[in-house]
Amino acid sequence: LLESALEMTGGNPFFMEELVRLLLDNGTIQVEGDHWTLDAERALEVELPMTVEEAVSARIAALSSAERDVLEKASTLGSVFWLEALVCFTRLEQEVAEKSHIWMADVLQQTIKEVLDGLIERDYLLRMPDSSIPDSSEYVFKHNMERELITRLVNPTRLRQYHLFAAQWLETKLRDRSEAQLEYLGQHYEAGGNRRRAAFCFVHAGDKARSRYANEQAVSFYRHGIGLLELDDGLSKIEALHNLGDVLTRQGKHGEALEQFAEMLRYAWLLDHKAKGGAAHRRIGRNFTAIGEYDQALKHLENARRLFERAADARGVAATLDDVGKVAMLRGEYEHALDCHRRALAIKKEIGDPRAIAVSLNNIGTVHQSSGSFQAALDCFVEALELRKRVGDRLGVVDSLNNLGSAHRAQSDYQEAFRLWNEAHGIAREIGDRLHEAYLLINLGEAQLQLGKLREAEKHLGEATRLAADLGDRRLSVDCARALCEVRLAMGDLEGAEREAQLAHDLAAKLGLRPEQGTALRALAEAVAAHGTDEEHKARAIDCYRKAIEIFTEIGNDLELARTFASFADYHDRCGQWEDADHFRSSADEIFNRLKGAPVVPARR
Repeated sequence: LLESALEMTGGNPFFMEELVRLLLDNGTIQVEGDHWTLDAERALEVELPMTVEEAVSARIAALSSAERDVLEKASTLGSVFWLEALVCFTRLEQEVAEKSHIWMADVLQQTIKEVLDGLIERDYLLRMPDSSIPDSSEYVFKHNMERELITRLVNPTRLRQYHLFAAQWLETKLRDRSEAQLEYLGQHYEAGGNRRRAAFCFVHAGDKARSRYANEQAVSFYRHGIGLLELDDGLSKIEALHNLGDVLTRQGKHGEALEQFAEMLRYAWLLDHKAKGGAAHRRIGRNFTAIGEYDQALKHLENARRLFERAADARGVAATLDDVGKVAMLRGEYEHALDCHRRALAIKKEIGDPRAIAVSLNNIGTVHQSSGSFQAALDCFVEALELRKRVGDRLGVVDSLNNLGSAHRAQSDYQEAFRLWNEAHGIAREIGDRLHEAYLLINLGEAQLQLGKLREAEKHLGEATRLAADLGDRRLSVDCARALCEVRLAMGDLEGAEREAQLAHDLAAKLGLRPEQGTALRALAEAVAAHGTDEEHKARAIDCYRKAIEIFTEIGNDLELARTFASFADYHDRCGQWEDADHFRSSADEIFNRLKGAPVVPARR
């Protein structure tokens, strides 16, 4: 027997263990206390299984009908199951003849428990000391292969029925459902054929993941849920598509986000839901803004405004005006930007929404800051901060502190900027706003860079980079790499600076982020230029500068264009090309004068 077993199993421990269980089940091995005895004559008659699966099948075949019935029900729930769920499954099949439906002296539960106890003794199951579901007895299958094979033996009609009943039983027990529990519920509903209920579970799990910035998980849940929704679930699809598009935007996946918002627009059109159509056009416009396609952005924002007006949605009109103002600011059209934000502010004041009012005040402050009106910017930021503190909008407080820090940075007051950003970072961590936390870490790193604290700057940016990876936010990763380039350059690590700049450029290009691609090219040019003015490095640096200039000219970002001209002029000075240096410096000065302000960096959002 030993020789045959060794030859058959090849020494596979699990196979050998299943073989021993089989011999125990069929009486070849007899147990008395701690003493095991092999029946030699019976052993000669045993036909050993050829594979692990055959061993498992033989073991299952030795089960009594009651044992198999209990295990079939249990296997439906997965590796983990609960006694009380099995009782419900059995009630479903065997209602009491007189339909008394009483809970007292539940003989059924005791009967099932006795079967489970026997299966524990025979090494099929384990009982857990604690249960993940309150007031329930939790068990686990000892081997998944046994559970999977038992599941395959269940009648498909019964299996679907069990899955549906399992999902409903679980819903009565699970209160504050986690993402994992919602996914578990969704899987049962889907296996039971209730696609609509399954979709709601997956979408709700996506909402929870989105709220804590677990972007990759949120995307996975939303895609699964949306795929289960039918055409006649249009309203549910609209919300799920919006939220999926929002997460993809957060990750910098603007192409994929545009696809979701376009599908959202389609359903809004089918249902003649003008407000949701306006919301879809607005989100499409914001994505086009992010990739520097300003004409396309304005086209969709105008459509959004018209739909909001037709739907009498004043909040939507105001939010769209703010978005149009942001595009105007990026183009250096500051008067137009201020006009849009002020119109938005007037609507919000009429509505009486302090949170929304603070958003427009922040936007107005950003325009003032970018155009060099620093005191006006500070006044707006302070007013917005006070409003947000008054209404308890902690996320808004983080945003306002971030903007105030940027206003002080614009005036080269890096110490005060660092203090404000550090305060904002502390609040962001408290409320679990990981996205703001990451952007603030970048700001803190850049402030430390300006203060000459290079190691501290490197530490902050390293934390931001890890957080960006955790969030799956590739746009954030672009900013991290570009900022790290500046730190490496200041530390004299030219190879490291060039590597980070190249990473920022490649990722921005892959994501279609034209403004970020331009700033990465400028950083790369500065890193390459730092190597020296030999012909090879000179040619590469000039090529990067020219490509950056081409991008900023094409998308109409005059502020970044002027900064690039100024940096290019400095490089020509180092190369001794005074005439070219004067030309690019004059071009930079002309733009800065036209914009009526010094080169500043607007707050990250």
